[in-house]
Amino acid sequence: MRALLERTFPARLEVTVHNHADEELKDVVGIPLENALADMSRQTGLALSADGGPTSLRVEVFVRENDRRHSILEGTAMRSWAFHMSA
Repeated sequence: MRALLERTFPARLEVTVHNHADEELKDVVGIPLENALADMSRQTGLALSADGGPTSLRVEVFVRENDRRHSILEGTAMRSWAFHMSA
């Protein structure tokens, strides 16, 4: 197992954000998420990076804007989103 892990990591991290309503959210969501995952992975010793590696970890993020009707956000410029991620 140790040999397999040593050959596998560091792995290239690929984050894809799907959001049909607001294309500008791709970088707003994707870049901080990519940085956070890479930072947390270093603490485990199984490092991920955007640069490359012998393998890759693909993360897909689906973003959906929540309905603001009948909520405290109704009538404001504030927005709320729901996220679903799979790796």
